[in-house]
Amino acid sequence: MSSNANPLFNLGTKNDGANGTLDFFYRNGSSTGHQFSLDEPFDDEWHHVLWRDEERVGTLYVDGEEDTTFDYSQHQTFEADITSIGSVLRASDCCNFTGNIDDVSIFNFSLSDEDIATLASGGSPLDISIPGALVGDYNGNGLLDAGDLDLNAAVGIASQDLAYEIVTGCLADDVRPITGSSALR
Repeated sequence: MSSNANPLFNLGTKNDGANGTLDFFYRNGSSTGHQFSLDEPFDDEWHHVLWRDEERVGTLYVDGEEDTTFDYSQHQTFEADITSIGSVLRASDCCNFTGNIDDVSIFNFSLSDEDIATLASGGSPLDISIPGALVGDYNGNGLLDAGDLDLNAAVGIASQDLAYEIVTGCLADDVRPITGSSALR
């Protein structure tokens, strides 16, 4: 865990709360400084906020519309060892978000424009396409089998960015029961 305040990748509210813009800040030795969105997604209304990162150029979307692009490719890279949502967590916790956050998803691939539109219009993360993946194949063997339910053996459980609800026998946000001896739907 980071023991200092240097490595930081942050998407949050303006640091002094002066307005409702989103504040992007990246630091690892050198810094981007505070860069702000054009729109104000923190205005006491619900908004869909999405960050798409492609080769260290991030594009911010607010309610499915492209807002601002942030290029941090010239700054030194670092391996992120802390992830926090709603706060800045390094050697200590600070800067906690005081609003409401709902339905957070993190993907290990860049979403298409169509997927961004689907999510912004209220679609489920299960409605988007996962490049090269078989939905439900959590152990990564290319099959939908009982091994996908063995959470201890499924080393790739987080790699597909989906969750299987064992109690109800459905994929997360899915209302269809899973049936059949070796098929997950």
